[in-house]
Amino acid sequence: MIRVPSGYRLSDYLMALLVAVILATFARTFVVQAFRVPSHSMEPGLLAGDHILVNKFIYGGERLGGWKLGASALPTRGVLRGDVAVFALPKEPWIRLVKRCIGLSGERITLDSLGLAVNGQRIDESRYLFDCRVAGNCELSEQPFSISVPTGHIACFGDRRAQSSDSRTWGPLPKRMLIGRPVVIYWSIPRTLFGEARSWGKISLTWWIRAIRWERSLMIVR
Repeated sequence: MIRVPSGYRLSDYLMALLVAVILATFARTFVVQAFRVPSHSMEPGLLAGDHILVNKFIYGGERLGGWKLGASALPTRGVLRGDVAVFALPKEPWIRLVKRCIGLSGERITLDSLGLAVNGQRIDESRYLFDCRVAGNCELSEQPFSISVPTGHIACFGDRRAQSSDSRTWGPLPKRMLIGRPVVIYWSIPRTLFGEARSWGKISLTWWIRAIRWERSLMIVR
């Protein structure tokens, strides 16, 4: 039997719980959501196993065809070149990916051995691009590719081009598939560590403490 303190009714607690659930659901749907980086395609900026918080309202106008929740209720903006974004694949919307937005609507994007060109103008990507010479697979990274980005779409690529399934594979991304922009890494643990532990019996508190990449906690995603 549930005991309610004097002066309160059970319905008061149920109503408070309902409001809390509604607010939590609203926040997860429209404000912020946790996401785990599933692959190595965004190295060195994001590592497989990084857990990030995603700002879901920043692209609200892009996802909803320009509609905004009030004139200035939330600080929204359009997609900028260089943004890291989380999105759903158009033909497989249950799959979530994180890539960098490189090509904007109406642009012609070219990738070759000389690097990235937008409408024929070379773009410096040294700030974030993975150095293919480290892994010795520059041939895969520099395979010629060109794409025209239609209206209402963007072109997204991984920072580690040789290990990325991106717009070179599935084409331009409709803006309506955008989920949000990663803001911060709140914790990080190598994806392969569960396999290295070999059995759940070896996973202890000290194992977790040693496994977590503490130096990446609270890192800003750029």
